[in-house]
Amino acid sequence: MTARSDVTKKYKRLPPPQAVPFAGFKFARIPSREPVEKLLKQYLKRAREARSLTVALLKAEWGEGKTDAFNRYIMPEVEEKGDITYLVSTSTIFNKLSKASTLFPTNPPESVTLLATIFYSIRDELKAGDKDYSLFPEEAEFEDPIAYIRKALKVNLGSKSKNKRRMFVFIDEFEEILTHPVDLQKKFLSGLKELINGQLKIIHEGGEFQGCLHIIIACTPYAYNKLREDVDLKEIFGSISSRLGPSTIELPQIPRKEALQFLVDILNYCYEGEIPSPFPIRSSGILNGICTISQRNLRPIIQLMVELLNAASVDDSLILIDYETFLSTFKGREISVYGETTPCIDNDLWINAEKALINVKGYGEKCIKLFKLLSGELKPFSVDEISDRINIESEQVHGLVEIINQELAKIGISRAISRFDPLKEEREPSEVINSLKPVDGQIMLIRNKIPLSKFVDELICYEVAKGGNLVSTMLLPRENAELMRLFEEYEGIEIDEDEAEFLRTKLRDFFESSAKNRRFMLSKELSLQLYPSPVVMQIDFIMERPKRMGLWRETIKNFADMGPALRDGFIEVVNNSGRFKISGVPELFSMKYLPQPGVEKEITTAIYATTTGVNMNDITKIKDLLKRNKIDLLLLVYVGAVDDDASKEIDAIPTIIPLHVKTIRAQQLIALSLARRRDIKINEKLLESKLRQIIYEFDFTRLFDSWLEKCKNEGIVVDDLTKTFGEKDESLAQAIVYYIETINKEFTLNEVFNEMKKLKSFTVYGPKKSSVDPLDIETLDKLKDYHNDLLRNLFIKETGTGKICVTFNPVEKRILEIIEKGVKTVEETYKKFVLFADNQEIFEQVYFPILESKGLIEINKDEISPVNKQKLEQLVIRGFEEYLKKTEER
Repeated sequence: MTARSDVTKKYKRLPPPQAVPFAGFKFARIPSREPVEKLLKQYLKRAREARSLTVALLKAEWGEGKTDAFNRYIMPEVEEKGDITYLVSTSTIFNKLSKASTLFPTNPPESVTLLATIFYSIRDELKAGDKDYSLFPEEAEFEDPIAYIRKALKVNLGSKSKNKRRMFVFIDEFEEILTHPVDLQKKFLSGLKELINGQLKIIHEGGEFQGCLHIIIACTPYAYNKLREDVDLKEIFGSISSRLGPSTIELPQIPRKEALQFLVDILNYCYEGEIPSPFPIRSSGILNGICTISQRNLRPIIQLMVELLNAASVDDSLILIDYETFLSTFKGREISVYGETTPCIDNDLWINAEKALINVKGYGEKCIKLFKLLSGELKPFSVDEISDRINIESEQVHGLVEIINQELAKIGISRAISRFDPLKEEREPSEVINSLKPVDGQIMLIRNKIPLSKFVDELICYEVAKGGNLVSTMLLPRENAELMRLFEEYEGIEIDEDEAEFLRTKLRDFFESSAKNRRFMLSKELSLQLYPSPVVMQIDFIMERPKRMGLWRETIKNFADMGPALRDGFIEVVNNSGRFKISGVPELFSMKYLPQPGVEKEITTAIYATTTGVNMNDITKIKDLLKRNKIDLLLLVYVGAVDDDASKEIDAIPTIIPLHVKTIRAQQLIALSLARRRDIKINEKLLESKLRQIIYEFDFTRLFDSWLEKCKNEGIVVDDLTKTFGEKDESLAQAIVYYIETINKEFTLNEVFNEMKKLKSFTVYGPKKSSVDPLDIETLDKLKDYHNDLLRNLFIKETGTGKICVTFNPVEKRILEIIEKGVKTVEETYKKFVLFADNQEIFEQVYFPILESKGLIEINKDEISPVNKQKLEQLVIRGFEEYLKKTEER
């Protein structure tokens, strides 16, 4: 009897039609969600009892259920108590916040600005979603933002005597804060800090709406850590995060075992606790397939199970759900996971694989059957199981596996079926794990580590025993390469062949190694292609699907040598930012930079990219690169860590911006570069979306702005002078002459004016009578114009006594430092600066003349050198003596 003829009792009911609760149903729980649910419940209770605003932070990776937590737990829980909730996206808030100067011309406190902006944003999103937005008045109706806030709160929560309702605002996708300028980030965080500190009295203790407003922020761990580490933001964000305490809640991924048990519990519900024999599903591979396609997202898990039950239902019976039911049900079907719609099964790949196998002479049909079994039931099969399920001789199994691997390698799948050694019968998975001696939830290798949760997910598998109980077993890949592939898709897990061999050697004695006990399973490489996965979704912009995994495999295999490809991918990211454009050839790129609309600066740029961390060898190469060319900016793009010595060297080279790239992002960019080089078709629209996501993770705009500000403060970047009344650059330099007499002294503007008048009265007689006064300044008001611009450009400064003294601006200081270190020529001096000024002669017109006027440098043709003060004094004395001698002779 074939598998398709096997039947069992039909289910009595389908899963409940209502949305799946956050931690599962009462009859089908998700244990890992229960602590999160408890923490959310405790927070909501604290918020209801609070007499001022509270803030909670929900941390989880992208796609791990932050919005799900709002929809499935927070909103139902809040509304059940008669309170009110709103979800608003970070991007909408920031779009409004960027217009704050227009929206709030009276410049109210940041707390008022932020809360009014949030309410404006909620109204906009409700309106855009065709929902009732009447509880939030029109912006234009109120000139005073506090009056607007009061009105919105009153309409939503009731009058003062009835204001027991609470409003919870859920700010989603907070990681988008990283895409916005630092001044807006500070504005948001400062406003939030003021709200927490009670500076908006209306919602604070004693206010009209005390304790009635609360905010929940959802963000990724990456964004959270980025904000904590950012030089410009860590003080503000640190103050906020320190106030959150137990209100910072982490949301982990649902473990595979919990997802499988959830499915078994759903089946038990469908049979009202009386699961029949035979079990409705032929193997745990069906359940594992559902988890794989759904990415363990609860809603699609239920949807997929319902579809299988419906497909297998015949009158009052149920055909046992096997690989054929699974494949026929899901081929051609699409599913929405994490907001993206993807096919359950890659139909093009499936057709190509079938074509490759059906033509195998003498074995085509058997190969197809075995391929279907392993593809439709994602579990490890023994030789005997395969023989029994597809009715072939057990002696043929190894040979068929080899044929399938050989034939599918011809269409770009290097390993279609993986071989595993099973755990010895007398051993338990817990023994294996204990032997590895995990430290803080990590399995330590030679140089790297594997999170225990990921190790368990990949190497422990489950069978469904009688009555629906899950029984665990463990497998060990036969080859190092297969072990490495199991963890390739995980960010932050980087193991090489030495470490794979190290791990297999430690575990080998726990597993059976004989051929008769071998287990066979669809490879991780092929399952990632055949079913939607986070990895393949990361490069879905590559249109030729069969080439996706080939590019991914090449990226992984040659990752250490992919620096140039990473560089090219990085350039695409930067060029997609809208503010920068890199072009040219390696070692000597040109980066156009738009500091503001209509203004363009050009920077000579080099890019050094490495996928293996940064060590002193890299520093040597970087220094050689900087010596060979005049480079204004070197972008150091790297994956991995920076050695301590290398880090110190980087800090000492001011033209470097180090840019750390996460492994998964580097792999995406490398795959993109390889596709570009080979003219593989790219979906530009999808790519643009991906690049936008990467650009804010790079945080390039803010890193560049911080670098630029630092370089300006250190005199490395030379920009145009700030001038307010149209004077020429050389005129401003000439004006400093009036102040030179008082160098190292404090003075007032009136004193300078008096000195200037003395200078005007001094006449040089010779062949042609002339004045030593450089400018025609007749009045104190005219001098003030020059004076204020000298202040703005840091040539003079105000002292603590309210007076003024001559100082050195950053560019002057750097020129002096450079020539004191031995730079001999003007040309060499230029190379030590990044020239942003439109005035290409700013050194000759401003900086050199000022330093010459101060008696600090001398220039002879192209040679530049510091003035020898002792020598200068001798020259002055000698000159004065000669003058006296000539006078006496007359």
